Amino acid sequence: MSCETSAKALSHRLPEPRTKDEVGRLVQVLNHSFDRLERSFEQSTRFSSDDSHELKTPLTIMRGEIESVLKAEEDNLDKKPFGQFARRNAAPL
Repeated sequence: MSCETSAKALSHRLPEPRTKDEVGRLVQVLNHSFDRLERSFEQSTRFSSDDSHELKTPLTIMRGEIESVLKAEEDNLDKKPFGQFARRNAAPL
C-alpha cells in the first residue's frame, strides 16, 4: 500500500499480519478506521449528488416564474428592475 490515500483509493487496506500482537491489533484498528472513512465519504458523495438533484427542480421553477413575471409586467417599470435583478441572480444557480 502506498503512503498516499486519496478519495479514489479509499478501498485500500493494510495487510493484516498473522500475529495478534500490538502491531496486528493496530492494523485492525486502522483498517476499521479506513472502513468507516470510506463509508462516510460514500455517504457524503451520495448526499451531495442527491441534494444537487433535489435543488435543480425548485430553481428551474423559480426561473420560469421570474421569466413569466417579466413578460407579464414588461410595461410596469416598478417591477421590471426587480425582475431583472432576480433573473441575474438566479441564473448562476
